[in-house]
Amino acid sequence: MRASIRKIVSKQILPKQQKGAALLFLLTIIVLGAAFILLTKLNSVSGKIDQDRQTINVLALAKEALIGYALTYSESFPGQPQGYLPCPDTSGDGSANPPCGGVRGRTVMGRLPWVQLGLPAFRDGAGECLWYVLSGSYKNFPKDFLTSDTNGHLIIENAARNITVGKTPASQAIALVISPGSLIGGQNRNYTAANKTECGSSLPADAATQSVNYLETLGDINNALGTDAGAVVGDPGSQAIPPTNVALANVFVDSPIVKNASGVTIFNDAIIAITPEDFSPVYSRMNEWVAQRVKKCLNDYANNNGGKFPWPSILQVTGPDYDDDGGGLRFGRIADILDTTQIDDPAMLPAWRPDSDDNKYTCFKAEWYPNPWAWWWWVQWKEMVFIAIDGDYVPTGTATAATSLLLDGGPLFQPGVVIVSGRRLAGKSRDTIIEKADIDNYLEDNNNPALGSGPGNVPPGDDSFVTTASTPFNDYVVALP
Repeated sequence: MRASIRKIVSKQILPKQQKGAALLFLLTIIVLGAAFILLTKLNSVSGKIDQDRQTINVLALAKEALIGYALTYSESFPGQPQGYLPCPDTSGDGSANPPCGGVRGRTVMGRLPWVQLGLPAFRDGAGECLWYVLSGSYKNFPKDFLTSDTNGHLIIENAARNITVGKTPASQAIALVISPGSLIGGQNRNYTAANKTECGSSLPADAATQSVNYLETLGDINNALGTDAGAVVGDPGSQAIPPTNVALANVFVDSPIVKNASGVTIFNDAIIAITPEDFSPVYSRMNEWVAQRVKKCLNDYANNNGGKFPWPSILQVTGPDYDDDGGGLRFGRIADILDTTQIDDPAMLPAWRPDSDDNKYTCFKAEWYPNPWAWWWWVQWKEMVFIAIDGDYVPTGTATAATSLLLDGGPLFQPGVVIVSGRRLAGKSRDTIIEKADIDNYLEDNNNPALGSGPGNVPPGDDSFVTTASTPFNDYVVALP
């Protein structure tokens, strides 16, 4: 049409009115053509916005579902501590595939296990199912020792190689959810028809099962493997997932869509991280779960030993077993060995009683998983749990009436308190024996007896404890009995 009009105008001598009409007609066509191009671009932009919004929404929902799973883990699996996350889905059917990674502590990757999370098969704006990376220390099978002090093993950088998540080990991400975006480059997402699943294939050899066909490399960082090509041996990103060195962090890159000089998309992954900060409500529930188990066992012991509690252990422990030889101190960690308790009151037992939830196991005795009610988790938690006992409820007391220990200012005195230290705060370290003996690295505000007149002991420190305080504060405190 445009060519024929140009031909007519150029070859014929048109009257003035006809020339004006032709020019108007040409202008109309040009305007309509421009409008069409603009509308096409606007529709494309609108579609892109919708796709981005879909991706953002499903990533956020997946993150919340994972945190909710960890938050209620003990309710779903009675006898187990809170905080664990499900293994990834490696077959594309939405179900977790445990055991994942083969050994405890090994970081793993696969698709989001939406069945375990009670979700539909979430898809990003490109219609692809989400991928999922899980720090080995937080996976639920095989379990590692997990406390609110446990670090993640995932680092995220941007395209400029600046670390955006995980600048320190304590801030490394616990898990990642990744939107793979549409097919790009040499990726192949085909599958064998007989093995097709909702999100991929049940056949490990199929292209639809391989992370490299979904996740890209940008610079030195390979999201399909969690590696950094520039890393030296022993540094984060030097081993692909699942790493043989379980202590090594893996490295990922998150960036807006990247195109090459020809305008071809070469990177379109989008990542959302679950950080320790995001996990704060989970850590609180973990501390609560531990405190309630400890309280139950302490009360059971007192109920069978004249209403009195054993001596705590001193803070300066050097071996795996904590001794109650505290020289009359009423604050410390929970002792494994109760010989001094019986010396000071021969009627008191020198050992902890069976767990009332399952009397096959003994309170505070670390017996190994998978027995759900065994105390295997206590191995790592024991250094983070403290008790303070009123002077009348120790082995040399009468268990008649509390006279000195206050919680939140009273007005009633308490026989004792259990304090579970939260995740270590900034500037605190709990790695060496000396650091573990320093109560400043564990408790805050009035819960730190060193803030009284003593070096973290009662006596000579004060007998006042609190359940809440100004920030930073993350202790969990519960009264005895």
